[in-house]
Amino acid sequence: MRMKTVMVASNGKISNNSLASIFRCTGRFEIVGIEGKPATENALELQPDILVFEITKTEEEYIDVLGNIQQNCPWTKIILVLRNPVSLEILRKLLLLCHGYIQGRVRPGVLRKAADLACNSDYFFLIGNSTEFKSKMKETFQSVAAEISCIN
Repeated sequence: MRMKTVMVASNGKISNNSLASIFRCTGRFEIVGIEGKPATENALELQPDILVFEITKTEEEYIDVLGNIQQNCPWTKIILVLRNPVSLEILRKLLLLCHGYIQGRVRPGVLRKAADLACNSDYFFLIGNSTEFKSKMKETFQSVAAEISCIN
């Protein structure tokens, strides 16, 4: 069985940050990508199995970036990591562009599980602490999940 290739991007640029090191230490994933290079350019060139896309700044500017990657690299599973709350409208747009979603603080076991889920399922949402999960956000997730199942 070949190792899965993982590209980690933070705010649209390839990053060799702590998320990449979580994958590196498992021995099951190969980290690809050139530090600081735009994620879109690197994804098209290297064709990773998984793209972990972390957003810590304004989210709306990355909708086009993720859309471009999704359109031009349909084989790549995109895992979106959002550390900060976002508006429901932007969340909805982002969820429709990714295969997996992780909210809040990322623990190593959760990230590795997310990679396994990305490889073996169509879509998943890891929503963090349930006390932070508001009813409007729950409705957004349910609505997006229903829309995704209709598309597929």
